[in-house]
Amino acid sequence: MNLRKKFLGQFTVVAMLVIFVVFTLANSFVIQFSKVKQYKKEIITLNKQIENTQSQIKYLKNIQGYTFNGDLESVAREKLNMVKFNEIVFIDVSREGN
Repeated sequence: MNLRKKFLGQFTVVAMLVIFVVFTLANSFVIQFSKVKQYKKEIITLNKQIENTQSQIKYLKNIQGYTFNGDLESVAREKLNMVKFNEIVFIDVSREGN
């Protein structure tokens, strides 16, 4: 009987250790599974944002059928009627009346 009490104590300690390890592993699995679901949702959201941004870029490139092939200065002068700093601008008054 003395031998049985000795092994009963060791069995109890080993059983508690096994239960602790199983509980810890199960808890870790649940946490990892929830993180995977969260990351998948985040990936879907980011992919939608990428698609929206790409469509906005495509839209901005095709505004009024204009694609920017020239240099910035010529676009600013012709389309926006801009001039350089300290540049003298002559306006033909006879041309405006026509």
